[in-house]
Parts: sequence; structure tokens; C-alpha cells
Amino acid sequence: MLPFIWKCTRDLTFDSVLDLFGGTGIVSMLFKRMGKQVTYNDYLQYNYLAAVALIENSDTKLTDEDLTFILSADNDIQVADFISDTFRGYYFTSVENQWLDKTIANISALDHFYSGQILRKKKALAIWSLGQACLIKRPFNLFHRKNLNLRTRNVKRNFGNKSTWETPFPIAFRRFTEEANQVIFDNNRQNKALCLDAFSIEHVRYDLVYLDAPYFFEGQSDTDYRELYHFLEGIAQYEHWLEKIDYTSYNLRLKRDVMRWPSQSTEKLRQTYSVLIDQFKDSIIVISHKSLSLVTTDTLRQMLQEHGKKVQVYEKPYTYALNKSNGKPQYNIECLIIGS
Repeated sequence: MLPFIWKCTRDLTFDSVLDLFGGTGIVSMLFKRMGKQVTYNDYLQYNYLAAVALIENSDTKLTDEDLTFILSADNDIQVADFISDTFRGYYFTSVENQWLDKTIANISALDHFYSGQILRKKKALAIWSLGQACLIKRPFNLFHRKNLNLRTRNVKRNFGNKSTWETPFPIAFRRFTEEANQVIFDNNRQNKALCLDAFSIEHVRYDLVYLDAPYFFEGQSDTDYRELYHFLEGIAQYEHWLEKIDYTSYNLRLKRDVMRWPSQSTEKLRQTYSVLIDQFKDSIIVISHKSLSLVTTDTLRQMLQEHGKKVQVYEKPYTYALNKSNGKPQYNIECLIIGS
């Protein structure tokens, strides 16, 4: 989708960007490469650290010496056995759980060598790489089920990549640190990462605000990203993981959060968009949307026009690898609604 977004926004006049629901950070990376001053925001702690590592960071990388220390099994660093004790049989093997506990302890101990912003960015790079290594070793790249046996049992498979699942953690971790190091660059702007509720962003004027908020179809339940990726959230705040777990849940997810996007009520969704549009009415607003969502493209167009915006809508057919509705083209139209 990035070439599509680039094509639709490149002729707009803007210098600063707020990516309000930043997610993986890929759109922020696009705007950073466009030479814009980027402010990334996401409510998930792991996503925020990813943006610290790859958006806010302009020159700090993990060195070979850093990797040797992080991956060392022999250094005299005290290790908590939280993952080993808590998630035995859930997501990774016992040996892998022990490796995760040890590696997180080593990452925390980088403060033996660094301080300040350099330490913050090196830790963020390491946690991002660790999380990516965890994802590729998970069926469906999620943590929504306690299903280690799906990966380990010896059966004929019609999906998934057994060789990727069984890639040793140190190899996967090195791979992602190398990838991260390759995409770190300085665009000569002061970029920033935030981890805030979208409605509590302080009133700073951004030339352009990019909204890729959750959208819903009729009958669709709320997508709880903290549940799907709770393990990544845990490693991103390892020291506080214990107090955040819902021990009554079948997959040891994090406790339900008060910040939840309304999904069942079209009117509540419309009101939520209205608040956001009013909040950033002085900026160019670019809304990434999906055709046939509960809040329609026409509704969003009208809401922008009511704030005096000149509105253009661009559409592009798109499919997802694991989306069951791929055979229904009407559900797979990506829209960019631009109010300038």
C-alpha cells in the first residue's frame, strides 16, 4: 500500500506529520523517507519501542559487541525466570523460554555500557528484534491461543512454515538486528515517538495527520490488539509483566484495557471519528479506510466537508494473506480520504 499512499500524498503541501495510530510504523517510515518531520503515536508499548528504534532513531545501531553481549549465555547477569515459569507449554519450548528470559536480562544490562538516549535506542532496537524473532516462530504470527503443539507435533501440514518456526532464536534475532541496522537513517529532522491514547495528544499543530484507526464491518467483534500481541507487550515491559497478566484468561493475556475502540455501534464510531476530526481540524487529515465499513466513506467525506475541508477520495483494491473475505472484492477496497 505504500506506493499508493505516496502517490496520493506527495503533492500535498506539508512538512510535519502525526501518524496517530502508528501500528508497525511503516507509514511513518514512508513519511520519514519523504523528508518530513514525523511524530509517531501508538498505544501499544511494543509498537512505541519499534518507533523509537526505527523512526525517532537516526544513527544509533547495535554493534557486533552489543550482539555478543546480548546473546551471551555465560555473562554474570541475574536472570528472572518469569517466561519459563509462567508460559511453560504455551508458545515456545522450555529451552526457548529460558533463552528469552536470559536474553531480556542481557538487554536490560546494556546500561552497564550505555546511558541516556543511546541506551534507550539500543534497548528499543533489541526489544524490536526480539519481538520479531518471536513472531516468526509463532503459528499465525499471533499469541491468541495456547498452541505450541500446533508447531511441534509431527504431522503433515497444509499451512505455515515449519523451517521458520524452528529457526533457532539467536539466528532469528541476529537477522532482525541486521535488518533494523540497515534501515536506520537520518532525514535531518527531529522525529519523535509517543505512546499515548489518541485522544490525549497535546494540542500541537501538525501540517498533516494520518488516521489509520480501527474500522469494523457489521457483525464484526472488536479486535483487541493487546490480546493478539500480548506476549510482545510483555517483553516490552518485562519488569511489570507479572502485575499486568489476566491469570483467568486461557492464554494469559494482559488485563483488559480501558482504551477500547467502539465496534458495535455505528453511531458511537461516527462520534469517535467526529471528535478526532475536530481535534485536528486545522491540519490536512488523511484517513485510511475500508469500503463497506460501519462508518462509510461518504460519512467521513461529509464530516470533513463540514469542517471546511476540500475532500478527495482515492481507492485501491487490496487483499490480505489470511483474510477470508478475499473472495469478496467489495470488502477489499482500501480508501484514502484526504481533507485539505
